[in-house]
Amino acid sequence: MRVLVTGGAGYIGSVVSEELLRDGHTVVVYDSLYKGHREAVPADAAFVQADLLDSAAMGETIPPSLMLLVQNFVLILSYA
Repeated sequence: MRVLVTGGAGYIGSVVSEELLRDGHTVVVYDSLYKGHREAVPADAAFVQADLLDSAAMGETIPPSLMLLVQNFVLILSYA
């Protein structure tokens, strides 16, 4: 299965990406690297550096019916 992991350059997303690869899945990591680290992305995963709000990049990354599962490991913090 092809899996898109957003936030895959962070700690949790990179660990999940490694496990998915180990289980035989094809992994695409999508991360802006705002808080993540390129070195954390598994070598066997495809990598797209873009923001989730970049609809053009997201549209190129996920053509209709291409991805079967999206894992989102982006943490958004809001301060009052």
